[in-house]
Amino acid sequence: MTLDRFGARVFLFVYIAFVVVTLACFAVFWGHEASGAPFWVSLGAVLLAETALWLYASHIVRHPGSVKRMVPAWLALGVVLAAYFVLTLVYSLLTALAEYFLPYYLLLHLITLAAAVVIGALLLLFARSTEKSEREVRTHVSGLREIEFSLRQLQDSVALMNGPGKQQLEQTIAEFIESVRYSDPVTPDAIAGQDLMLLEELRNLNEIAASMSRTPGQDHELGPIFDQVRRLRQKWKLRNERLLALKS
Repeated sequence: MTLDRFGARVFLFVYIAFVVVTLACFAVFWGHEASGAPFWVSLGAVLLAETALWLYASHIVRHPGSVKRMVPAWLALGVVLAAYFVLTLVYSLLTALAEYFLPYYLLLHLITLAAAVVIGALLLLFARSTEKSEREVRTHVSGLREIEFSLRQLQDSVALMNGPGKQQLEQTIAEFIESVRYSDPVTPDAIAGQDLMLLEELRNLNEIAASMSRTPGQDHELGPIFDQVRRLRQKWKLRNERLLALKS
């Protein structure tokens, strides 16, 4: 049994124990009020708060990775749920007297529940949106690293060749690598699509360069490769300029 499943089962048993204790306490202390609405409102609110805490704890145990990336938001959500649970317990102490001001007692529970739901939903929305943004950044960073890796492969292939313009070609590739390394990884989808197209072109160029490097000891025609690298570098420059314009 994995640790997350074991933890989830532990919290399930704790939750069941809390529910049993809650039902027993209500039966002992307010059982004579069972025919009235305040009794069921109080009991329902406490059970709802306990269920929310159980679901929260189970989610943390089952998804520790996503929770670790957004600890402040999930911690704040836990505080909100715990505060709601404590308030329902405090309100339940008024069960015996709530019959005399039932509309206000119901309104108090509704306001507390609504506040907890709204705050919790905002925290969840913030956590989800931040996690999505971080996932997109990691994807784009991975794409940039692939472009850089392809350029380094091309650099290695060119190093095995001979021919006029080799030094200038190597310098251009090195500058291209530096430009990719320090480029902004946070890109809109349209520009991310352009990055994928450029990566595909680089891979095709790598295949050509690799086949040429397998015949050492002779002069190679480096002009077509140099033109292609210069064209791709110009595309990359335009890409960075467009990205800067979009973010300004």
